[in-house]
Amino acid sequence: MITAPTGHVYTTEALGGLLFPGLAVSTGTVTTMTPVEGAGRTAMMPMRKTTREQDRRDRIAQERRRRLELNAEQERQRQAWLAATYEPPPF
Repeated sequence: MITAPTGHVYTTEALGGLLFPGLAVSTGTVTTMTPVEGAGRTAMMPMRKTTREQDRRDRIAQERRRRLELNAEQERQRQAWLAATYEPPPF
């Protein structure tokens, strides 16, 4: 039986055994386990130390600080170049 995302249920028949008799062997019963509530369930996934929003905010602040430092360094280099190469007009 196949259930579509729309909720429709389609029943199918296993006819592969007619075409391939070697594959028409039962695999036996399927055993399933239900998750046990309680002890040890929280150990499966580590908890975040900060939220995604805090991580995002910190990352943006760090990028902005770095960009300010880079812009300041470029401006210092530009001013140093201007001071080294400046000549007053010839009049």
